[in-house]
Amino acid sequence: MDLNLKIPPSKPASLSLLRFKKVARLSIFILLVPLFFIGNLCFAETADDILTRGIAHGKSSRDDQAILEFSKVIEKDPLNARAYLLRGSAYQNMGSLNEALSDYNCSIEIDSRNPKAFTLRGYVYETRGKLEQAVADYSEAIAQNPADAVAYLHRGIVFDDTGRSWEAIADFNKAIALNPVFPQGYYNRAITYQKIGDFDQAIADYTKVLLINPNYSSAYYGRGLAYKNRGNFEKAIADHNKAIELDPLMAEAYNSRGDLYLLYKADPRQALANYNRAIEIDPNYSDAYQNRAILYKMMGEPAISHDGS
Repeated sequence: MDLNLKIPPSKPASLSLLRFKKVARLSIFILLVPLFFIGNLCFAETADDILTRGIAHGKSSRDDQAILEFSKVIEKDPLNARAYLLRGSAYQNMGSLNEALSDYNCSIEIDSRNPKAFTLRGYVYETRGKLEQAVADYSEAIAQNPADAVAYLHRGIVFDDTGRSWEAIADFNKAIALNPVFPQGYYNRAITYQKIGDFDQAIADYTKVLLINPNYSSAYYGRGLAYKNRGNFEKAIADHNKAIELDPLMAEAYNSRGDLYLLYKADPRQALANYNRAIEIDPNYSDAYQNRAILYKMMGEPAISHDGS
């Protein structure tokens, strides 16, 4: 039962959108399962069995069933902070953020010394765009558990999204120091380096991601953008090709590859094919329509408007 932070964009100008095909996945039940087994359990074995069943449902992505089990525990013991925390994570995975936030608030009110609760509530705030509250929760999680790489990672993402690039890099550095094989740490640091124009560092970090996970399509795409900005067009095309091979529905990669075919290869037909494919995948992709309109003008052909008329 995982929480998925998405990522990729289209062009360097929209680089921040890479965040949201993003990679920063919070493995909630991996994160929370130890909480169930640590400390004194406040009640009978039957309640333990219910929590265990709920956790099993959650790990198998049966979130609705997990919620039913955790609710049984809460009905029996309204002061069970773990049950609220686990139910909140199930709600979060289902996209029910109001319910998740309410449960995290209850869990923290009952037990304010659980850093995982602050990390998870911070993620809800981050998802809802309440970035100051997200930073406050991630900071509290870090204060309580300085070894929480996930809290550093997400605080870094929020810092970057609010223009605090060097603070973001410092947090990504810390996340990587705590977990040197943490691909999300390198990936998000690469995005920040790319946004501030340090393309060589971005390329180095994307390459580290791919050493850890060779199937990370967004890292190929991000590195391809960095190569494009460095003027290394052959490598840029190769990385775009690989990104598309791994994720044939990545509209941004087709759009960007269209630019490369047009500007570097001087092949308008291949460029057009790529813009068309980007639009087929995402009919609301305004950048691809704009690029295709420019290409039609260059080719002396009538442009096709956004609505196809």
